[in-house]
Amino acid sequence: MKRILFSIGTLVGGGAERVVAIWASTLANMGYDIALYMSVRYENEYGVDERVKIDSVAQSQDEYRQLSRLERFRRHRAFIKNFKPDVIINFLPGTQIKMLLISMGIKGRRIETVRNNPWIDTDIGKKRPLWNLCFKKADAIIVQTDEQLEYFSLKEQKKCVVIHNPLAEDCRNTLRTDYPKKATRFMAAGRLNYQKNFPMLIEAFARVAAKDNDIYLDIFGNGSEEFTTQLQDCIDKSGFASRITLKGRTNDICGALMQHDCFVLSSDYEGMPNVLAEAMATGIVCISTDCKTGPCDMIQNGQNGYLVKTGDVDSMAEAIEKVVAMTGDQCNKMGSLARKNILELCDDDVNIKKLIDVIEG
Repeated sequence: MKRILFSIGTLVGGGAERVVAIWASTLANMGYDIALYMSVRYENEYGVDERVKIDSVAQSQDEYRQLSRLERFRRHRAFIKNFKPDVIINFLPGTQIKMLLISMGIKGRRIETVRNNPWIDTDIGKKRPLWNLCFKKADAIIVQTDEQLEYFSLKEQKKCVVIHNPLAEDCRNTLRTDYPKKATRFMAAGRLNYQKNFPMLIEAFARVAAKDNDIYLDIFGNGSEEFTTQLQDCIDKSGFASRITLKGRTNDICGALMQHDCFVLSSDYEGMPNVLAEAMATGIVCISTDCKTGPCDMIQNGQNGYLVKTGDVDSMAEAIEKVVAMTGDQCNKMGSLARKNILELCDDDVNIKKLIDVIEG
């Protein structure tokens, strides 16, 4: 079986990191020799199969900062040369660009991935020409949705394969059926940053909360101290600090979903949002902005959830009001259809077969 190296910055925090953990574990379980190399180790990393070889440039952020760029390069390249991968799969722009140089001259099939809206991913910045070069030199490119194919030239599209995100086991195996007579508990989850546009959600929710004393919103996720403070200021100014709460990061997103009646994604852009897929898999009612890319592949508006105009407070408030007006039976029906559709879209057998086909070349 082939030796496969996954390369990513860390194994905490986001959808890309969770996909790496799932794919690495799945392939290791199938008999592949898997290594996962990162920049930094953190506590609360996503769980990975014990057969996956894990290492990093540094064991802490402080150690990483103290290392020179040359020493970071040396450690990363030494690991790759020692592991001798047949296939290298790179995740996220920062790591992909570094790997252009780090893996130069090392044999192996190169696979690049797209994990966010490729047109406006803010992690790329002024390095977009280098990021684009990663795809030109790649043997294969994994994208999450058909819409992301449009970013690439016709020549590059021939190297692309659409592989939808895997679903976390706990969310796949959990189903919400015990809806109350009225949906009152709403939740959102994601990194506390500008991409997720939580201020728009807070304003929209506050409009509905002003007319309904029974509804609550919990926002899960971490972010910079500065942005978290700004978000709390938005909540305080809304006048509903007692009913809109920043809950911090949770290691049990499935458990959190089970304690709420509706999940809301308010992002301005996405790749294929993992947390929305996981929410749909549990059978919870979902609202999402129709942002580029992902949600329109997952939700058929009014059938298995609600799509709203990106960045539009009025549209979001209207969708929240629709959910509040639904009966328990209506919520159960919509949630069940969401689960059915997302399990078909993110079918493990189909998508892992696609991944193996790319790996085997």
